[in-house]
Amino acid sequence: MVKLLWSVIICAKEFQPSIILIDDIETIFSGVKTKKKEVNSIAPRMKKIIADLKKNKLWSKSDRVAVIACTNKPYDAALKESKKLFDKKIYFPFPNYASRKELAKSLIESKVGKQIIDFPYETLAHVTEGFTAGSVHLLLFSSNNACKKS
Repeated sequence: MVKLLWSVIICAKEFQPSIILIDDIETIFSGVKTKKKEVNSIAPRMKKIIADLKKNKLWSKSDRVAVIACTNKPYDAALKESKKLFDKKIYFPFPNYASRKELAKSLIESKVGKQIIDFPYETLAHVTEGFTAGSVHLLLFSSNNACKKS
C-alpha cells in the first residue's frame, strides 16, 4: 500500500496538473492501539508520507498537485491528526427533505421518460432521510433491477 502511494505521488508529480484523492482517510488515521501495537501497521508509514506532502518535502510549491482526502466520519476524534494536514475542510451535508423529493422526481423521470403523477415522492423523501444523493440513486435503480428480475 505504501509503494502504491509512492507510485501515485511520483506519477502526479510527473503528469502535472494532478489531483490525488485519498478516500476513507479515517482508515489511515484511526489506528486502534492494543498493548503498544497498532492494528494497522501500514498507517504510521502512510501518515508520515502524508505529513511530508503537507510540508512540501516531496515536491516544490511550484508543482501543480492537489491532495484531496474524503471521510465518512468528519467528527471522529481520531481524525484530529489528519485535520492538521489539510488546508481547507469542506463539509457536504446530506440533502434535505425538499432536495430528496426533487432528486427522486428527476431520477424517476430520467429513467421512465415522463413524470409519474401518483407516485408517493413525499414518502420516498421521508424514508430516505440520512441518505446521500448517490444512495437515493442506488436505492431507486437497485429496486428497479430487482423488479426486472422477478
